[in-house]
Amino acid sequence: MVDRENSTEREKTPSAHEFHVMAEIAREQGRFIDALKHTDEAMVGYSTEDNKAGVAEVLASRFLTLRHLFESSGDRSFLINAVHTVSASVEIARESDDPRALTLPLFNAGKAYESVGNYEEASRVYGDAIQNYENNPPEIDRPAQLADFQARKAICDIRLGDDSGLERAVSALEDLANTDEKDLYAKDVWLSGGYMRLADVLRDSDHGSALAYMRKAENIIEANPDLELMKKQWEKLNSSLTSSE
Repeated sequence: MVDRENSTEREKTPSAHEFHVMAEIAREQGRFIDALKHTDEAMVGYSTEDNKAGVAEVLASRFLTLRHLFESSGDRSFLINAVHTVSASVEIARESDDPRALTLPLFNAGKAYESVGNYEEASRVYGDAIQNYENNPPEIDRPAQLADFQARKAICDIRLGDDSGLERAVSALEDLANTDEKDLYAKDVWLSGGYMRLADVLRDSDHGSALAYMRKAENIIEANPDLELMKKQWEKLNSSLTSSE
């Protein structure tokens, strides 16, 4: 996870890490072209540093930008590009000397499979990401991040007909909500997104609970004005849910 707080504006050419931070900020502000440009600049910088873990992580960031472009435009060419980008991220991470570098690329590969509706493969890869996190814990333990991984896997399992998935998803989101996560922005994204995914998967089987989870997500989004992209996603999903009532 990129540390936004440690990024400073300097007159000299930004470092790879700084370009990476700039890409993350641009994506969350909806400036997707700038985000893609900065991921390329970060990738070149990380390559110069012989930092394969950095290259893998910034490719994961690029994947997220391409997926947002697909969601906002409906153009599947962005989704196809996104899937291949995250595959490259995983392959590069496997070449890194640091096994911790593989966790986020695997997690984003799970997102890619989930985006194309391959929930079986998404669940498997999310499981691999969880296992890699537990076997190779990050320097700074982030229980909120692990809970997000677990919630995403559980929601895929619900879609696959696993009755235990709902209890596991709710438990993981409760754990996420109760963590003392330093990055409030990230926590709010993970938690509101988790509630929205849970609402989506319950839309037909338990519409009342789906709407209740949407309200939980809405409360988080309204309390954090930085969640601009998440608000747009909430509005789109809410329109779909309410039109089916």
